[in-house]
Amino acid sequence: MLPGAAASARQLPGKGGSSAVSWLAVQTRSGRESYARSNAERDGHETYLPLCRDPESRRIEPLFPRYFFVRRCERWWSLRSTVGVQGVVRRGAEPDEMRDQIVDELRSREDELGLVRLDAEEFLVGCRVRAVGGAMIGKIGTYCGAPRHRRCDVMFELLGASRLVSVPREYLRAA
Repeated sequence: MLPGAAASARQLPGKGGSSAVSWLAVQTRSGRESYARSNAERDGHETYLPLCRDPESRRIEPLFPRYFFVRRCERWWSLRSTVGVQGVVRRGAEPDEMRDQIVDELRSREDELGLVRLDAEEFLVGCRVRAVGGAMIGKIGTYCGAPRHRRCDVMFELLGASRLVSVPREYLRAA
């Protein structure tokens, strides 16, 4: 499941509920996000494919590999036969829904090229950091970079050996 994909309020538009839940996550075949999105748009669906620049390779790629978003509509089931689409992320028989605010937040972070800005690194590779939350709380380690959005690799000394641990960015402070 995608980060933030599950809506806390599972109310459907037009059924007495809030219109805050209105996007679906669509899984694509590997490397076919743009192709599947184009085909979904050709079929009349409103889509959103958030893109970012990979910090290491500098290539433009999907923020969520193999996924894009489609605004919920009555004919969501037609997405299953769209060329390039593997399926719709579901919870049981019904599609799992996302709130508008999640897509709005991603769009608000886009730069002038339409790429989602990822948080800039505050730590330099090799600097000492302290974990202030999670399983490693109180431990000091060496910052090794941030290969994935919002997670950082830190080398900790554990049980007499160096171990590389992936830690959420918000759990780290300069030591």
